Amino acid sequence: MHFTSICRTFALVKCIFAPKTTLKQLLCLLVLMLLSVHIAAADKRDVSSCPMVKIEAERLPDLNVPRSSHALLYVNGEVVVIGGHTDGFVPTPTAEYFADGKWHLMQMPYTADISLCQILSSGKVLIAGGIEDNLGIGQQFSVQAYDPVSHSFTGFGCLDTKRAFASGVEIDSGQVVISGNWYRDDAISLYDGRDKFQTVKPAKQGRCFPYILRSARDNAIILAWHDNYGKPLDSIWVDRFRGEPFRVPLLDEWRLRWSDCSDHRMENFLIGDTAAGDYTYLITVQNKAGEIAFMKIQGEEFSLVPTQSPIPIKGIEGDSIYYLDCVVVDRNRECAYMHGIDDAHRIYVLKANPLPLTSAEGEAAQVTLYYTDPLPSPVYCNPTLTDDGNLVFAGGALIAGERGHHTNNFKLNNAAYILHLGDSEMTAKTDHFWLWLLLAGIFLVAAAFIFFIRKKKTLPNEDYPSENNTTETTLTSPTLSPSHTEEAEGESFLPLLCQFMEDQKPYLRSDLKIQEVATALSVPRATVSTAIRSGRDCSFNTFVNTYRIAYAKQLMREQPNAKISSLYLAVGFANETSFFRAFKEITGQTPSEWKASEA
Repeated sequence: MHFTSICRTFALVKCIFAPKTTLKQLLCLLVLMLLSVHIAAADKRDVSSCPMVKIEAERLPDLNVPRSSHALLYVNGEVVVIGGHTDGFVPTPTAEYFADGKWHLMQMPYTADISLCQILSSGKVLIAGGIEDNLGIGQQFSVQAYDPVSHSFTGFGCLDTKRAFASGVEIDSGQVVISGNWYRDDAISLYDGRDKFQTVKPAKQGRCFPYILRSARDNAIILAWHDNYGKPLDSIWVDRFRGEPFRVPLLDEWRLRWSDCSDHRMENFLIGDTAAGDYTYLITVQNKAGEIAFMKIQGEEFSLVPTQSPIPIKGIEGDSIYYLDCVVVDRNRECAYMHGIDDAHRIYVLKANPLPLTSAEGEAAQVTLYYTDPLPSPVYCNPTLTDDGNLVFAGGALIAGERGHHTNNFKLNNAAYILHLGDSEMTAKTDHFWLWLLLAGIFLVAAAFIFFIRKKKTLPNEDYPSENNTTETTLTSPTLSPSHTEEAEGESFLPLLCQFMEDQKPYLRSDLKIQEVATALSVPRATVSTAIRSGRDCSFNTFVNTYRIAYAKQLMREQPNAKISSLYLAVGFANETSFFRAFKEITGQTPSEWKASEA
């Protein structure tokens, strides 16, 4: 703390006990002191630091099979893990989906260890190639599809070349552009959307786990930092699916980042709207100095995304953060996440918002770093994003030792966690929070002390009346009216919020956001969240779903012959699975069971 702050601290203490100090004088001195502390703190801390916020990692039930190098995705309202290898570095022909509070095991026709895994516009998942033998050896031709509605796998077709460490992206025609390989020649291939795969042309440079990003309705660009043997490339060429390869000077200074986690899906990076012809993606890059940044790729234009502060590379206790390479974009909430771990086995999630596509030209994105407590069973995998905007982690190579992020492919993890980022109202924790709290406490104690002492002095004395009593009373500062607590504000606002939901029925929109409700009611977003949390003890999404389910019950009463499966769109759900899950959570019954009980 600066010398001026120390002097003002002593002045505050002296002022508290001075006989003629008024509350107004005391408040002015306190404000000056807080400003001094704030300036001193700003001088002391790194001006490049970003807010750090602690968040709880909720432990989910463990996977049935410990696994790593699997695909983790969210499809048809469910978290699904596909393939990978299990203990002993043995590829596993199994998958699992999470429903009804547990993981359900599924059998696959083939193994899928470090395979291409692409969610198609049909809703099905294309799974192709992967490691063929134990110990991460070889590649395979196999192709299979996952149907999330029937929870079934079907083997079909054959790749044009054996592949592992491959990526893919679907273009408007329903075809899928494929590239990337491991310890085998690479090429650019095309899946026709039915059952055939064909080689289109050789790749400019062999790659493993490349980015394949759409640049037009029927075109894509392909780039990576590492070749098909896992070695860094001296210079990066960008291939075109249709057209000649080209160089990007920015990629000479800022290189694409690498991690040894699989599950490299292009839809995670998309910030544009392909239906509207906007092919914009967000990835992470790193320079030789170790600085990390976001890079926007719009069509074939590459640019860095400015941030209000540099991306931190040190965690809450000074440990280095090891970021994994994949970005997860939440387009509904206009933010992007990048995650990592530290040597103490914490999960870190860096949030950047707003997305550069929606922000003003040159506007810097704000970055916030969320972190968990050290995890007893740390996970080492890329997460998947749920409809609620939360991140789910499941499985991965077991981190060796009590500290560190070194992994072992022979002993794997089956732990799973969820981080509730979608509807949380979290405030940044700074290093000087305790000091602000202490000073506020000093002020309140001082104010109460002065008020009660002076009130006692100014009470009229019936035995010995004096004019001084009257004079003293007129000089006494009035008591400060107690401010409402956050809970009280929430409770007072809740009836207005409920009336709005009942009159306007905004819950009928499947993409309703809490910020839109706050804007419609001309209140801060936190006011809406606080009202729901204090009055109903639930999240915004659960609060909205209660209105949707109530409306669903009304429709089932009014239209008893209507199909239950057709209700979800009418009451505001995006898909049937979310409707059935929410109905069971809120009522304790399935829609059919509830309907039968009402008969």
